[in-house]
Amino acid sequence: MVSCSHKSSSADFPKLVEDFTSQSLAFSPVSASGQGLHKYKGQDMDRALDDLSTTAIATQRQYYTDLQKRLNTFDKPSLTP
Repeated sequence: MVSCSHKSSSADFPKLVEDFTSQSLAFSPVSASGQGLHKYKGQDMDRALDDLSTTAIATQRQYYTDLQKRLNTFDKPSLTP
């Protein structure tokens, strides 16, 4: 869990983006494999199907809730393109 009182460095933003890209693709192994992500955290995306269970969806929702909290720790004007 990330505390809102701590501001993240803009240098941390690329890592967050990389994590987001890989993790969001990993939620759909079928899409991940199609986009070129074949292995992630020990999971073979080429051999996995999407998990549409309520547990998996709850895990995704929690990830995106936590991601929003992490994004809120950045000073947006300090981020450069």
